[in-house]
Amino acid sequence: MDGKTETITEHYGTREDETHRLSSDAILAFDVDSQGNKWLGTFRYGLFHTHNQHALFHTFQCLGFTSAGINVLSYLILKDKVVLGTNGGFYVIDLKSQKSTFHSTAEYGMFQIKNITEYKGEIYICSLDHGMIVYSPITQGIHSVPQAPQLSQAAITNCAKDKSGRLWITSSDGIFVFDGTHITTYNDSNSRIYGGVKSIAFDPNDNVWFSTLQGLCIFIKKDGSVKNSDFPEGFNKVEKLFLKSSKDMMYAYGMNRIYYTNSNMTKYGEFTLPNGILEETCSDLLPDSHGCLWLVTEQGLFLYNPANQLVAHLSDDAAISF
Repeated sequence: MDGKTETITEHYGTREDETHRLSSDAILAFDVDSQGNKWLGTFRYGLFHTHNQHALFHTFQCLGFTSAGINVLSYLILKDKVVLGTNGGFYVIDLKSQKSTFHSTAEYGMFQIKNITEYKGEIYICSLDHGMIVYSPITQGIHSVPQAPQLSQAAITNCAKDKSGRLWITSSDGIFVFDGTHITTYNDSNSRIYGGVKSIAFDPNDNVWFSTLQGLCIFIKKDGSVKNSDFPEGFNKVEKLFLKSSKDMMYAYGMNRIYYTNSNMTKYGEFTLPNGILEETCSDLLPDSHGCLWLVTEQGLFLYNPANQLVAHLSDDAAISF
């Protein structure tokens, strides 16, 4: 504050601009050094130094819309639109018109929107607490999936498109494969796919890998069979298994372990990360085009290069997912 004019000259907080934004509003200590740099000590999030507060990451904003302060649970980035899933609804931001609209899903009983996927021009909104709805960008209307009414009630854990143009939906009621017209259902009564499917990934041969509470399953596209045994060591040993794929490599992560294998399962192993990174939990992982891994942990965001085992700690905020 300026004592002479009795005005506020600067304000640091969670909803301020990039040079004044903090991960916590709980400021426990504040000091200014001889160079004019400000030091702010926060509860849980550590020490902030204004000299180093350059904009490595930018909070998404568009004209009058900003995502700062919004609890974003999922997102979808399209050529002309961005869709953000939050508690009890989703935002649609039109990048051309620079306009944003909010659509409430509370009337459908949907609050945990964990996955958003575009399929054949429509947006599929998936939740853990009350199924799936479909949003039409043209009419801005919302409807259910008429071919599978049970999807309106099931817990949807994942939704992804394969190379053949089919939409794979994993849920508490089994796996649904949608080609735009017809839906095929796989569950424990008609296939060898374990229950409790958590994640889904596609290999270069368009085989479908599922992580479940009981282990790993692979749907073999060539003959429609399901493989659920004889996997590399470790892939069925993590308590919670999640999957990501990059080119010919598959990555499985759960609790504080990360495994890798190629699609033929001839090259596999476990990453050995430095102490302190995965002491708690790896909640998400993203392989990039350079062979590096972006890791979301309880300790923040890390960039790991398996080739030279170098690690960079890039964020103090653990609430990030890919």
